[in-house]
Amino acid sequence: GTELRCVPPGDAGLALACALAPDAGGLVIGGSDGTLALWGILQARLVARLPAHRGAVNACAFEPAGTLLASASADRTVRLADLRDRTRRLAFVAHRDSVTACAFEPEGRLLVTGGVDGTLRRWRVPAEGDALWEAWFAGTERLAADDAARRLGLLEFGEHARAVNALSFAPDGSFLASASDDASLRLWHWPDGRERQVLLGHHARVTGCAVHPGGRLIASVAEDGGIRVWQVGGGTLAALVVDGALGHCAWLDDERLAVAGACGLVLLRWQG
Repeated sequence: GTELRCVPPGDAGLALACALAPDAGGLVIGGSDGTLALWGILQARLVARLPAHRGAVNACAFEPAGTLLASASADRTVRLADLRDRTRRLAFVAHRDSVTACAFEPEGRLLVTGGVDGTLRRWRVPAEGDALWEAWFAGTERLAADDAARRLGLLEFGEHARAVNALSFAPDGSFLASASDDASLRLWHWPDGRERQVLLGHHARVTGCAVHPGGRLIASVAEDGGIRVWQVGGGTLAALVVDGALGHCAWLDDERLAVAGACGLVLLRWQG
């Protein structure tokens, strides 16, 4: 229960999204004004400001190697930026409307995005040295939707009835979980995107999901304070409700689950 470090959002407006680097040394905060700020955790020091989106940042995610950052915005775009020297940058129109979620697959070669329209899309991440990195000119240009679809190998593989709020991959990359405003959690075979399982049981918007480090369980949280732990290939193993809306969840290790929302941060111990 001890606060280890407080990282201020700076002048990014309301902080809507954040992502912790794989080595836990850096934190990116995305703001309601479209800005992205990279902070050093140990020093609580602003390291860099990345080129801003034209709309609010809804989600951001680090590539597993920790060198690339993806950010998803209400301006319909996704941006990729190299955090080492920030020379590799790319922006492209990813959805017809606001982009609400993004996640790299464990190998880092593909990126998945989810939209407010409920669609799920798979994109190729350009290799280092690919000429596509030159498509971002001074942070003002972006690949149009048709160009992005063609040059980044777009595959639209699934759809929820309402907005996609969160994405989480199995550690071995065998499936993807998606959480949605339609109160469902869906699992998709990877990399072909075939639907594998639909998990129903929440009674409100499912706002967060996280696959267990062992790949056999999935945790999810909802706007009504509902928390569920599911068995892959099965159903609900545990369910409880806390006061207030929940927005995020994450497995800290094999036994500890963190959930965050209006009630603050809650740590739960899983014994299964």
